[in-house]
Amino acid sequence: MTTAQAVGAVSREAAEWHAIDWRAINRNVRRLQVRIVQATKERRVARMGIPMVATSSDSALHIR
Repeated sequence: MTTAQAVGAVSREAAEWHAIDWRAINRNVRRLQVRIVQATKERRVARMGIPMVATSSDSALHIR
């Protein structure tokens, strides 16, 4: 007969996951999305940020 053993890491990760302030995370993501959209409309590449520039570069377009 086998017995199941509880692993402490799983419960700790679950507790940490629930401890995240999701409202603050969503506000921050929304703020960054608005910033990227505004910069894109103004064609201000430097303000878009590295991830946005990387995805709109010629090399990234060839991968699509």
